[in-house]
Amino acid sequence: MTNYDSARKRARKLADFYRRVVIYAAVIPILAVVDAFDSSGGWWFYWVALIWGFFLVKRAWCTFGGSNLFNAEWQERKAAELMGRKPKRKTGDDYFDEIATE
Repeated sequence: MTNYDSARKRARKLADFYRRVVIYAAVIPILAVVDAFDSSGGWWFYWVALIWGFFLVKRAWCTFGGSNLFNAEWQERKAAELMGRKPKRKTGDDYFDEIATE
């Protein structure tokens, strides 16, 4: 996969995440208004906001690279550190190649 294809895949992931944020930001206030006029007596929209928000944070974690926190590159750097030598660093092209294989 070329760098261009990797960049397009990354752009699609970002667009998908931002679309989800906009939908969340539009739906939660509507649910709050519905809940305010609901006669059930409880504030149920908080649960929807919390659960949906949790999954939105999880998506942000994956989209912005948090899922690579303890990946193979980290393990290589840590092993090199423990052995007392300098780890080899990836270039920017390697980063895009890694994203493309996910």
